[in-house]
Amino acid sequence: MGTAMTSRADSLFVWTRPGLAVFPLLFALLPLSSAFADHSTPLFSDDSIIKATIRAPFSDIMRQRSDDFEPEGTFEYEDDNGEKKTFDIKVRSRGNFRARPDVCDFTPLRLNFKKKQVAGTEFEGQDKLKMVTHCELDGRHQEQLVLREYLTYRFYATLTDDAFRVRLLEVTYRDSNRRMKRKTRYAFLLETRDQVAERTHIRFANVASLKFDQLDQERTNLVTVFSYFIGNTDFSAIRGPKDEHCCHNVMLLTSKTGYFVPVPFDFDFSGMVDAPYAAPNPRFELSSVRDRLYRGLCRNNKLLPATLALFKENRGEIQALVDNLDALGGQTRKKLNNYIADFYKIIEEESMVEQEFLTECSAATEPPVPT
Repeated sequence: MGTAMTSRADSLFVWTRPGLAVFPLLFALLPLSSAFADHSTPLFSDDSIIKATIRAPFSDIMRQRSDDFEPEGTFEYEDDNGEKKTFDIKVRSRGNFRARPDVCDFTPLRLNFKKKQVAGTEFEGQDKLKMVTHCELDGRHQEQLVLREYLTYRFYATLTDDAFRVRLLEVTYRDSNRRMKRKTRYAFLLETRDQVAERTHIRFANVASLKFDQLDQERTNLVTVFSYFIGNTDFSAIRGPKDEHCCHNVMLLTSKTGYFVPVPFDFDFSGMVDAPYAAPNPRFELSSVRDRLYRGLCRNNKLLPATLALFKENRGEIQALVDNLDALGGQTRKKLNNYIADFYKIIEEESMVEQEFLTECSAATEPPVPT
């Protein structure tokens, strides 16, 4: 795991409640996750690929695409000792945009395990897990998008412990109705928000909305620079979509001291993934999702040197993730390497930092929220 960001007392402020004065948080009180032992569950403590077979009525699941339809199935894999394990599970469709039949033939899934069955195995402690899957039924090149999003999660986890961890799978899907052809595709499991909170010793927060000043500014600056790095504008750390709770593709963690730590997720609309269905938000006037745009506030420019230094420090680890993933196709690896190299070329050049960050930052008191 990479170096977690440190915090300075003179740069962290938080509102106790609307209308009250702002007070500084002392560095000694900050529960930085790097100061604690790793409490990851076994599943997310290992980076090896799990080869699994999932049997379920996938033809029905893909037809209904409903949260209320959760049929029974099985999950089979071999553990590290070569012993075959079979779990009884329930499987359902999930997601919003990727659950639309005009977008994806195959939806993301949620796997519901039985805690008693998985006890003593690599899946111990798991219950309901989100699984990111391939979008199209035909064409194995589509699963390269899954690998790109998987790596994007891994990139962020090199920079801070306050991140979702992921586990890569090679899954054979077998339709128990025998109406859908057997397919083997890459997918990945996503750590739950409660597991992130438990591992980092910071509580999950569920709020309607918040002010920018209620966020941990150094962690927020990391999120905005990371979003620039991956070419992502599809997020907000202070508001959710209309009539929904905060936030948009960002989870909030909070501690007893009251500050909020943003944790980004769902990167399929980023340039790093470059999904064929992804398009930039029209309000930002970008021609492609691969176009980078910094959405940080100018008031946080003083935090940029430390944030960029963190990216430089972890460049080798980020590059190693791309180099060591054998499942990547040659073209995919080349595109990722070029996109990453372009970012580092920018942050190594003072004039480019001025142009891309210091000039393009938002002078607003609150960052714009995607519609």
